[in-house]
Parts: sequence; structure tokens; C-alpha cells
Amino acid sequence: MAARAQADTGDADDDAVAAGLLAVGLHEQLVEELGPDHVDTLVATCCLAHALALQGPGMNAGLLIDDAVAGLAETLGEAAAWTRGARILQSWIEEVEDPEPDLDNQVSVAPVDVPRQ
Repeated sequence: MAARAQADTGDADDDAVAAGLLAVGLHEQLVEELGPDHVDTLVATCCLAHALALQGPGMNAGLLIDDAVAGLAETLGEAAAWTRGARILQSWIEEVEDPEPDLDNQVSVAPVDVPRQ
């Protein structure tokens, strides 16, 4: 709860940066204490990826969540709750980093064909 109070500035952008800094600190501490492949560190990696994704594309959140998902799946198995939760977060981060175009809000007289990747 103390970390939340420290991060809550009332401004969404400032809060995202503050959350990122808190997540970086936690992640670094757990890597040092437990190692990068410990379950607690992998969960902290998910938190860090989430915090970075809140700051927008280009923050390498996708790379972090991919590593965390792979580590959790290897350590706990695909059916484990942490792994399943990390996969959900991974899907959300993929959407944040590469959003689908909003065709309903395009300004155009004629329909526009947008290629899908």
C-alpha cells in the first residue's frame, strides 16, 4: 500500500512513470536476491513489463513479458495460474505496442482497405 501512495500523483503520465520506477526497483532487488529465473523475479518482470507498457510503445515491454512468460512456463508449466496470467498480460501488451487501426473513426469519403499483418 505504501508503494501505491508514493506512486499516486493524480496525473496518469506521472503515475505511469512512478509505477515504472517502483517496478524497476523491485525487479532489480529480486534479481540480486533470488536470481533472474526465480518465480518471484519472473512475476516482478511481468509487473515491470506492465508498468512500461502503460508508458506506451517503444518501452520494450514486449521483450520483458516474452521472457517472463517463457520462464514461468518452463518453471511452473503452462497450466499454472502465474503462467496463464502472464500470457493474458502478454496479449494485452501486444495490443498496446501494435494496436489495430480504428477503421470506424477514419475520415474518408470512400472505404479504405487496410492490409492486416
